[in-house]
Amino acid sequence: MPSISASLRSGIRSSFSIFGRPWLKTISADKSSASHITIADLPNEILVQIFLFTTEPTNGIVDKIDHALISKTPICSPKTMASPFPLSQVCQLWRQIILDTKAMWRSIALSNPTIRHVHRVELWMERVKNHTIDILIHLNYPHTFPSEHHDAIVQIFEFLGRRATTWRSLEFGTSHFIPPPLITSLRGLSTANSSCLRRVTVSTPLLERPVDELWAFLHNIQSIEMLWWRGPHVYRATRSSSSRLQFLELSGISKAIMPSIPTFLVNTLSPFANIEELFINFQFEPPLPTSSQDELPRPIVFRKLRRLTIGAEIWLKDFAERFTAPALQYLNVSSGDTLYVDNFLRRSRCVLTEFIMHSVPAYRFGDLFDLSVLHYFTAHLRLRLDYMIKITPLFHISPTFST
Repeated sequence: MPSISASLRSGIRSSFSIFGRPWLKTISADKSSASHITIADLPNEILVQIFLFTTEPTNGIVDKIDHALISKTPICSPKTMASPFPLSQVCQLWRQIILDTKAMWRSIALSNPTIRHVHRVELWMERVKNHTIDILIHLNYPHTFPSEHHDAIVQIFEFLGRRATTWRSLEFGTSHFIPPPLITSLRGLSTANSSCLRRVTVSTPLLERPVDELWAFLHNIQSIEMLWWRGPHVYRATRSSSSRLQFLELSGISKAIMPSIPTFLVNTLSPFANIEELFINFQFEPPLPTSSQDELPRPIVFRKLRRLTIGAEIWLKDFAERFTAPALQYLNVSSGDTLYVDNFLRRSRCVLTEFIMHSVPAYRFGDLFDLSVLHYFTAHLRLRLDYMIKITPLFHISPTFST
């Protein structure tokens, strides 16, 4: 198979570096014979390692040698494992090895699934059986979504839903349009109660109804440890019942339905007492008031919070009045929040090892920041000043100065 030969050769070299060549002695003691060994002579355990190497993720960049392989399978993603289907079609031995190696089926990626995906998804779910699986679904359909694919969407989510209790991670992304059948499918997933799901990433600009359906599914999952929510209606997070959440990212733009930023912060974040890392980069349209007339309650203590990033301007003031983080080591705020760093650190009684201030040129650091608060930092403080380039609705940070 010329389409996978280069990848197989690379896998063989990798396997040799891991296992060495002791098995060569069992094949032949004659060096001249050993030099003519083909892939058909390799033990099954070596073939397994080669196949796993061949289907490993490409870290976001599709290698040239994989183009032909990817073109043969409708289920593919540069961020997840390549499909093992082509390898299983070479011969009976390879097929048996691949079917018996559950690690070959541990992740599935669907990009704009259509009717041609249905059979492969069904087979994939049969192969994975009761093993945990990583799910990646990207939906970027045009508004002229063909009606013949509607039933396919329902069937695909039905197959995935049958294994919902074994999902280990879910990455779900959509455009502004979503096929109506998918709403029904998401509603069906809300009855699933997975005990394996640990990581969830949601990237969507969708309107309220489909977002509510997706949140309804997540609200029943108590095992989630890491959640990236990049989209509107982030206040739905208040319904989450996962007390195990350790990482939370809330970013995007949404309608202003909360009375104030403090109310939003308290209602949204207070359920997550065990959070260890928090990333907030949320904006409301129109902007919410940055203070409320409510009497300040006793601050909520995030006893395990070690890393805090606030990308939105002037949110640290309200955060500092409602929360403390005695274990905080890393703080990343904008130049608009520098006046409130002292209050937050004083109330938290923490000692930072890394402090980042973005949206500020290095030469203005002394003007914007009171150096007297540096006693809250360790002697080994890592200080970084960054410019920030805004990319709606998220941000990209590129460092310009560090000491």
